[in-house]
Amino acid sequence: VLFLYGVEAGVSQTINKLEDLGIPVVMCADYLEQEPLGRAEWLKFFGLFYDKFDLADDIFKGIEHRYDSIREIASAVDHSPSVFVGLPWKDTWYIAGGQSYAAKFIKDAGGSYVWEDLKISEAEPHDLESVYSKILDADIWINAGVAESLQSILNHDTRFKNLKAWEEGQVFNNNLRTNDFGGNDYWESGNIHPDQILGDLVNIFHKGNDSLFYYKRLR
Repeated sequence: VLFLYGVEAGVSQTINKLEDLGIPVVMCADYLEQEPLGRAEWLKFFGLFYDKFDLADDIFKGIEHRYDSIREIASAVDHSPSVFVGLPWKDTWYIAGGQSYAAKFIKDAGGSYVWEDLKISEAEPHDLESVYSKILDADIWINAGVAESLQSILNHDTRFKNLKAWEEGQVFNNNLRTNDFGGNDYWESGNIHPDQILGDLVNIFHKGNDSLFYYKRLR
């Protein structure tokens, strides 16, 4: 069996060719889940193909318990820092909606997403000027594209040095675990370890330390 996901119209042609060759195809839609635990729960889906559903269910319950425990700790914290996400592409910033995967993580970690009122789950293009005015005084910047340093962010736009998060060194990227070929483990093992991601975000938002697994502070 071959597991596929389809984001382009041409995927149907690929499916037809594989089926002509006698290869069973199963479509996966875990990437459409906007709840972090929803993506991790796909462990049970794959467990069925190995006759390991009970094992997969036990593993997921452990993930769910740890996630809920961390979320409960974060909910008891008084301060809720304002947080924004991403990096522009040329002059366009694709903003994750307030019902998106990233927004859910921020909320569960006790942060205040600056676009939480944008009631969509997908990313929406915004011009750089309108985004700049909204993030100018935000406390924390996360998931800053492929940026490896504070200076590399200025290579996109020198005005970013005026952002509060940049000035105070509160910029964190989710690319600590990146291999020599550019593969980022945040998008691999992170899908089934949302508890680990949430733990990183709680550390970033509330503890101010650098004991992180998927994230790193940009310097």
